Amino acid sequence: MLWEFARSLFPESPGALGVNAAEAVTLLGPLDVPRLRAAIAAIGARHDALRLVYTDTSDDPSARYLDDVAVPLTAVDLSGLPPRERAARLGDLVRGAEDRPFDVLRAPLWEVRLIRLGAAEHVLAVSLCHLIADGRSAQIVLRDLGRAYGGEPLPPVPGYSEVLDSPGADAARATAYWRDRLRPPADAEVFPWTDRSASVDTGIELPVRFDFGERLAAGVRQAATRHRSTPFLVLLGAYRALLAARTGRPRVVIGTTTLGRGPRSREVVGQFTTNTYVATTVPDGATLAEVLELVRAETVLALRHAAPYRLIAAAANDDFARQRPWPQMHLYDVWFQSDLPPLLPDFAGLEVRPAPPGPPDAGPSPEAVPVPVRPGDARWLAETRKRVTPWVLADAAGTGITVHYGPAFYDRPQVDAWISDYAAVLAALIEDPHRPVHDVLTAAAA
Repeated sequence: MLWEFARSLFPESPGALGVNAAEAVTLLGPLDVPRLRAAIAAIGARHDALRLVYTDTSDDPSARYLDDVAVPLTAVDLSGLPPRERAARLGDLVRGAEDRPFDVLRAPLWEVRLIRLGAAEHVLAVSLCHLIADGRSAQIVLRDLGRAYGGEPLPPVPGYSEVLDSPGADAARATAYWRDRLRPPADAEVFPWTDRSASVDTGIELPVRFDFGERLAAGVRQAATRHRSTPFLVLLGAYRALLAARTGRPRVVIGTTTLGRGPRSREVVGQFTTNTYVATTVPDGATLAEVLELVRAETVLALRHAAPYRLIAAAANDDFARQRPWPQMHLYDVWFQSDLPPLLPDFAGLEVRPAPPGPPDAGPSPEAVPVPVRPGDARWLAETRKRVTPWVLADAAGTGITVHYGPAFYDRPQVDAWISDYAAVLAALIEDPHRPVHDVLTAAAA
C-alpha cells in the first residue's frame, strides 16, 4: 500500500516521500561511540530488511538483500552551541530523521543519528524508510541496539522473506467482502476545507494534542468493559458517532491499521502493517451504544477479511490495474489509528530517557509566505481529489488523541472545534450511551 502511495507522488523515486519509522531517546552517561558503531553493524547483520535494496521502481518492484551495508551512523556535535540554538538544532535533526528522503535504489535504507549535547548527554535517533519497516521495527532496532551495545547475545530471528507473506483470508471471499463494503468509492468531502495550497506548503502537518485526563480515560476503560470492546474501539466508535452528528452522512469509511504480525514475525524488522477499512452506515435515530456496536462488529469483519492492498483496491476499483499507481486514499473518508506503546531500551552503563520533544510548530508560520509546489504536490492535489481531512492518532493506553492537520487546508480554530465536539461525544458515550447520536452536539451547544 505505501509503495502505491509513494509512487503516486514520486514515480521515479518513491523514497522521496520522506515518511519514516522513527524513534529517539536521550542517553545520559559516558557513551562508548566505537561500541555503539559495532552494535549498529551487528543489528544490520541480524535483520534482513536492514540490508534490503530495491532494484527498480515499477508498480511491482523487485528487491534483494545485500550481504552487508555500510554502518549508517551520522554523528553531530551540538555541545558548543548556546542552549537556545542547541535546542532548535536538536529539534531539526530529530524531525529531520523522521521525514528525510531515502534513495530506494541505494542501501542502507535506514539511519542512526547520534547527536552530542554534552560530554555525558546524547540523543540517539533511529529512522527507517517506511517502505521497508513499520513503527514496531523502529522500536525493535532501538531495543536491539541497546542489547548489542551491552554485549548481550541476541538469538537469531527468522528472515524477513520467511515471515513476510501471511495467507490472510480466502481471496474470493475477501474480494466479495471488500467489493460490497467499498463501493461506491469513498467521498473526500467529509469536513469543509479551504484550499490555501497556493500560499501554504501542503507538506506541513501540525499536531494538536487532547489529553483526556484521569476521569475521562478511566471512563474509556470502563466503557470498553461494559460494551465487550476495547479502549481503541470505544475511541473509534466515538469518532464515528461524531462524524454522523457533524456531517449528517449515514455512510462513512474509516481507514485504520493493525500491526499485521504473527508469533514468528514479532521480533523481525520489516514492513508488516496491514491497513483495513471500516465501512459503516449509521441509521437515523441510532444511539451512541448502537454506533459503537456497529463499529465493533464491522471492525471484526474487516479483520477477518484482511487481505493484501492490491486485492482490496482491485475489489473496489475495476480499473485499478490500468490506473496504477492508485493510492489507498481513494478507499476511505477519514483515518483513525492507534499509536504504539512507548518503549525505552536498556543501554549498559547509561540512563535512558525519552528524547525531548521539539516545539509543536517549529519554523516560520505556515501562513506566512508563498511556497513553491514540490514534486508530487500537484499530482497529489489532482488525483486524490484533495483528500486532506485531518487524521487522528489515539494513544495505545486510551489516554488521549493527537489530531494531525494540514494548515494548507484547515485552520486551528476548526480543529479545536472538532476536538471539543469529540470530547462531548466521548463523554456522552461513557455516561449516557443510549442517547441518540444527533442529540449530543445539540445538547452540548445549548
